[in-house]
Amino acid sequence: MKKSTMGTAGWLVLGGIAAAIDVIQFLVGVFGAALSVFVVGAALVAANEVADPFIGAAIAGYLQVRGISMITHVNRLLSLLCVGGIDELTGGMASFWVVDIWYIYRTVKKENALIKAAEETQELLEQNARQPLHDPETGVRYPERSRNSEYQASNREGIRPPKKGVIQPRPQEEFSLAE
Repeated sequence: MKKSTMGTAGWLVLGGIAAAIDVIQFLVGVFGAALSVFVVGAALVAANEVADPFIGAAIAGYLQVRGISMITHVNRLLSLLCVGGIDELTGGMASFWVVDIWYIYRTVKKENALIKAAEETQELLEQNARQPLHDPETGVRYPERSRNSEYQASNREGIRPPKKGVIQPRPQEEFSLAE
Protein backbone atom coordinates (compact mmCIF):
# COMPACT_ATOMS: atom_id res chain seq x y z
CA MET A 1 0.00 0.00 0.00
CA LYS A 2 1.17 3.47 -0.83
CA LYS A 3 0.28 6.56 1.14
CA SER A 4 -1.71 9.22 -0.71
CA THR A 5 0.13 12.33 -1.83
CA MET A 6 -2.98 14.51 -1.97
CA GLY A 7 -3.23 17.10 0.80
CA THR A 8 -6.22 18.80 2.37
CA ALA A 9 -6.09 21.72 -0.07
CA GLY A 10 -6.28 19.31 -3.01
CA TRP A 11 -9.33 17.62 -1.51
CA LEU A 12 -11.00 21.01 -0.89
CA VAL A 13 -10.39 22.11 -4.49
CA LEU A 14 -11.68 18.79 -5.83
CA GLY A 15 -14.74 19.03 -3.57
CA GLY A 16 -15.39 22.59 -4.74
CA ILE A 17 -15.20 21.55 -8.37
CA ALA A 18 -17.54 18.62 -7.68
CA ALA A 19 -19.99 20.94 -5.90
CA ALA A 20 -19.93 23.35 -8.85
CA ILE A 21 -20.61 20.46 -11.25
CA ASP A 22 -23.50 19.33 -9.02
CA VAL A 23 -25.04 22.81 -9.02
CA ILE A 24 -24.67 23.20 -12.79
CA GLN A 25 -26.20 19.78 -13.44
CA PHE A 26 -29.07 20.53 -11.05
CA LEU A 27 -29.81 23.87 -12.71
CA VAL A 28 -29.71 22.33 -16.18
CA GLY A 29 -32.04 19.57 -14.93
CA VAL A 30 -34.51 22.03 -13.40
CA PHE A 31 -34.57 24.53 -16.24
CA GLY A 32 -33.88 21.98 -18.98
CA ALA A 33 -37.51 21.63 -19.98
CA ALA A 34 -37.93 25.35 -20.44
CA LEU A 35 -34.58 25.73 -22.18
CA SER A 36 -35.07 22.75 -24.49
CA VAL A 37 -37.25 24.92 -26.75
CA PHE A 38 -34.12 26.77 -27.75
CA VAL A 39 -31.22 25.13 -29.56
CA VAL A 40 -28.76 26.07 -26.81
CA GLY A 41 -31.05 24.63 -24.12
CA ALA A 42 -31.48 21.35 -26.00
CA ALA A 43 -27.69 21.10 -26.35
CA LEU A 44 -27.26 21.71 -22.61
CA VAL A 45 -29.77 19.01 -21.71
CA ALA A 46 -28.11 16.53 -24.07
CA ALA A 47 -24.66 17.44 -22.74
CA ASN A 48 -25.90 16.99 -19.17
CA GLU A 49 -27.08 13.46 -19.97
CA VAL A 50 -23.81 12.49 -21.66
CA ALA A 51 -21.46 14.25 -19.19
CA ASP A 52 -21.82 11.88 -16.22
CA PRO A 53 -19.64 9.00 -17.47
CA PHE A 54 -16.95 11.48 -18.51
CA ILE A 55 -17.09 13.27 -15.16
CA GLY A 56 -16.78 9.95 -13.30
CA ALA A 57 -13.87 8.87 -15.50
CA ALA A 58 -12.17 12.25 -15.05
CA ILE A 59 -12.47 12.02 -11.25
CA ALA A 60 -11.15 8.44 -11.23
CA GLY A 61 -8.26 9.35 -13.54
CA TYR A 62 -7.32 12.43 -11.53
CA LEU A 63 -7.31 10.48 -8.27
CA GLN A 64 -5.27 7.69 -9.83
CA VAL A 65 -2.68 10.21 -11.03
CA ARG A 66 -2.52 11.73 -7.53
CA GLY A 67 -1.64 8.33 -6.04
CA ILE A 68 -5.09 7.28 -4.85
CA SER A 69 -5.80 3.82 -6.19
CA MET A 70 -9.23 3.41 -7.69
CA ILE A 71 -8.55 0.00 -9.18
CA THR A 72 -7.32 -1.87 -6.11
CA HIS A 73 -10.14 -0.43 -3.96
CA VAL A 74 -13.28 -1.56 -5.73
CA ASN A 75 -15.54 0.26 -3.25
CA ARG A 76 -14.22 3.62 -4.50
CA LEU A 77 -14.87 2.69 -8.11
CA LEU A 78 -18.33 1.39 -7.22
CA SER A 79 -19.15 4.65 -5.45
CA LEU A 80 -18.40 6.54 -8.67
CA LEU A 81 -20.64 4.17 -10.63
CA CYS A 82 -23.45 4.47 -8.08
CA VAL A 83 -23.37 8.27 -8.15
CA GLY A 84 -23.54 8.18 -11.94
CA GLY A 85 -26.41 5.70 -11.74
CA ILE A 86 -28.37 7.82 -9.26
CA ASP A 87 -27.89 10.83 -11.51
CA GLU A 88 -29.24 8.89 -14.48
CA LEU A 89 -32.24 7.61 -12.50
CA THR A 90 -33.22 11.12 -11.47
CA GLY A 91 -32.83 12.49 -14.96
CA GLY A 92 -29.81 14.61 -14.09
CA MET A 93 -31.53 16.32 -11.16
CA ALA A 94 -29.61 14.71 -8.32
CA SER A 95 -25.95 14.44 -9.10
CA PHE A 96 -23.96 13.81 -5.95
CA TRP A 97 -20.36 14.09 -7.08
CA VAL A 98 -19.46 16.03 -3.94
CA VAL A 99 -20.77 13.17 -1.77
CA ASP A 100 -18.65 10.75 -3.78
CA ILE A 101 -15.54 12.91 -3.29
CA TRP A 102 -16.29 13.03 0.44
CA TYR A 103 -16.63 9.23 0.58
CA ILE A 104 -13.35 8.66 -1.27
CA TYR A 105 -11.64 11.23 0.99
CA ARG A 106 -12.82 9.33 4.08
CA THR A 107 -11.56 5.99 2.72
CA VAL A 108 -8.19 7.52 1.80
CA LYS A 109 -7.89 9.12 5.23
CA LYS A 110 -8.62 5.76 6.88
CA GLU A 111 -6.11 4.02 4.61
CA ASN A 112 -3.43 6.61 5.42
CA ALA A 113 -4.06 6.11 9.15
CA LEU A 114 -3.61 2.35 8.73
CA ILE A 115 -0.39 2.86 6.78
CA LYS A 116 0.93 5.26 9.43
CA ALA A 117 0.07 2.81 12.22
CA ALA A 118 1.83 -0.01 10.36
CA GLU A 119 4.92 2.16 9.87
CA GLU A 120 4.97 3.10 13.56
CA THR A 121 4.60 -0.55 14.55
CA GLN A 122 7.44 -1.55 12.24
CA GLU A 123 9.63 1.23 13.63
CA LEU A 124 8.84 0.14 17.18
CA LEU A 125 9.69 -3.46 16.35
CA GLU A 126 12.97 -2.38 14.79
CA GLN A 127 13.88 -0.31 17.86
CA ASN A 128 13.11 -3.15 20.26
CA ALA A 129 14.82 -5.86 18.26
CA ARG A 130 16.57 -8.41 20.43
CA GLN A 131 20.32 -8.32 20.45
CA PRO A 132 22.16 -11.55 19.66
CA LEU A 133 23.47 -13.52 22.63
CA HIS A 134 26.94 -13.83 21.17
CA ASP A 135 29.34 -11.90 19.01
CA PRO A 136 28.87 -13.23 15.45
CA GLU A 137 32.56 -12.76 14.61
CA THR A 138 34.23 -14.33 17.62
CA GLY A 139 31.42 -16.50 18.97
CA VAL A 140 31.98 -15.13 22.48
CA ARG A 141 28.82 -14.78 24.51
CA TYR A 142 27.95 -11.28 25.65
CA PRO A 143 27.48 -10.70 29.37
CA GLU A 144 23.88 -10.95 30.49
CA ARG A 145 22.10 -7.64 30.56
CA SER A 146 19.65 -7.06 33.34
CA ARG A 147 16.29 -5.60 32.56
CA ASN A 148 16.35 -3.35 35.58
CA SER A 149 19.68 -2.19 36.93
CA GLU A 150 18.16 -1.34 40.33
CA TYR A 151 17.64 -5.02 41.11
CA GLN A 152 20.80 -6.23 39.44
CA ALA A 153 22.96 -8.32 41.69
CA SER A 154 26.49 -7.06 41.39
CA ASN A 155 29.54 -7.33 43.55
CA ARG A 156 31.31 -4.12 44.30
CA GLU A 157 34.64 -4.58 45.97
CA GLY A 158 33.58 -8.08 46.92
CA ILE A 159 30.42 -7.00 48.73
CA ARG A 160 26.99 -7.78 47.33
CA PRO A 161 24.42 -5.00 47.85
CA PRO A 162 21.52 -5.79 50.18
CA LYS A 163 18.18 -6.93 48.80
CA LYS A 164 15.29 -4.56 49.13
CA GLY A 165 12.90 -5.32 51.96
CA VAL A 166 15.43 -7.32 53.97
CA ILE A 167 16.22 -5.92 57.37
CA GLN A 168 19.91 -5.36 57.66
CA PRO A 169 21.64 -5.88 60.99
CA ARG A 170 22.92 -2.80 62.69
CA PRO A 171 26.58 -2.21 62.35
CA GLN A 172 28.28 -3.06 65.60
CA GLU A 173 29.82 -0.25 67.47
CA GLU A 174 33.49 -0.35 68.02
CA PHE A 175 34.40 -1.68 71.37
CA SER A 176 37.49 -0.80 73.23
CA LEU A 177 38.75 -1.76 76.66
CA ALA A 178 40.27 1.64 77.20
CA GLU A 179 37.09 3.11 78.50
